[in-house]
Amino acid sequence: MPIPSFDRFGLLPGGIHECTIKEVEVDLAWNDDRRRLTTLLQEFIAIELAPRFTVIPPVVLDGSYVSRKASPSNINLVLELSGWRPQQWCKSPGPQPRRSRG
Repeated sequence: MPIPSFDRFGLLPGGIHECTIKEVEVDLAWNDDRRRLTTLLQEFIAIELAPRFTVIPPVVLDGSYVSRKASPSNINLVLELSGWRPQQWCKSPGPQPRRSRG
């Protein structure tokens, strides 16, 4: 689903707008500053997430990057992991939490 248009204040409509990284590139990387941030986002996904997850979890983007601001200074993001158990997503499982008896 494409990213919706910005409103008159330069913001996306409220809510969660599912999209691909390609749609992020097309709709949010329209100048050099935004392309630089988009490249950093792609590197973060490739270097930090891909090696750790069998399936990349949803990445929720926020902040001025998802506005019409020409030169946002960063990208705010959150990984949506609710409902996931470590054994479902860790490629290299670390120490597992101990279960309490009782």
